[in-house]
Amino acid sequence: MLSSFFFYSVIILITSIFIELSTYIKNKKMNTLFVGLSLSFPAFFAGIRYGIGVDYFSYVRIFNNVNNGYRVRTESGFSLINLIIGKLGGNEQIMFFVVSYLTFLFIYLAIKKYENTLSLGLCMLTFMLFYYNISFNLVRMTLSISIMLYSFDFIYEKKAIKFLASVCLAISIHNSSIVMLPFYFLFNNISKKNKLFKFVVYLFIIIMLFNYDILISFVSVNILKTNYYLHYIAESNQTSFGIGLFIINAPFILPGIIFYKRLVKIDERFSLIFFMINVGFILKFTGYIGAKYLNRISDVFFIAVVLIVPFYYKLFKEKTNSFIIGPSLILYIIIYWGYLYIYLASHQTVPYTTIFS
Repeated sequence: MLSSFFFYSVIILITSIFIELSTYIKNKKMNTLFVGLSLSFPAFFAGIRYGIGVDYFSYVRIFNNVNNGYRVRTESGFSLINLIIGKLGGNEQIMFFVVSYLTFLFIYLAIKKYENTLSLGLCMLTFMLFYYNISFNLVRMTLSISIMLYSFDFIYEKKAIKFLASVCLAISIHNSSIVMLPFYFLFNNISKKNKLFKFVVYLFIIIMLFNYDILISFVSVNILKTNYYLHYIAESNQTSFGIGLFIINAPFILPGIIFYKRLVKIDERFSLIFFMINVGFILKFTGYIGAKYLNRISDVFFIAVVLIVPFYYKLFKEKTNSFIIGPSLILYIIIYWGYLYIYLASHQTVPYTTIFS
């Protein structure tokens, strides 16, 4: 267990430090080269792994089936990546490397937009603590949500065509990103409304999510033209109220509520990021108490945590009487990562083994 902790810690720390250092390289070509190599580092270990991640062998099978001409149910964009790599002589390890690299590339392109506001190294650290281990299992999902994070600014800037193109690209990797489509309209039509209107919209979202079976049935049958996703309706399970979920996610929600005006002054785009993480939390909660599949879909929105944590850190760093809160938040997500992915071995990423073992 300790060896796995130190192994992943070194990868996460080195990658985050390198991304932070890249902000000090002013020469464009050198910066591009340095960033490219930095992103290759974690992707390399994603590529040479063997049997790591619950769905590892499912992706190996997908790669082989695509390149042997067999029909697969996988989304077209991901199938195309597999096909191109196969035609160029690559194998499944190359596929894992390429997909991981693309995931990190979209994350970098997303956080790069906040270079003048947030610490890019802290953004990358947050992403890796939350999603690096997950990416070894939910390969398509992680790439898809990284594209979604990249698309967030297009919502705020009201660039509908670029947003739609990004969502379509993400959907071609994993269908779950289709849920993002209406939120371009929702955010741009409620952000300037009064609190009562916002409350009604959030209430409407919650009511719709609690009737998720209708939504899944409609999207699956009428839009995706398949009955495959209907089995998720049968997976609903009534559990406890979920007070633990509130406690776990409180550090990512409460500071935004308490210091909302100050955070928006730091960067007006915080309003969008906070809106997204709230939707993500609502989905997580709904998934916890019944609609199990929504817990996975929640990451399409909860990926905003990559920016939320650095926003909070910057706020608390600037408040001289709250200097300890920022580091405490970082320590919290490190403990969360260690407990979930190392101690509980969630997503089966420990112990790490390679193709050379």
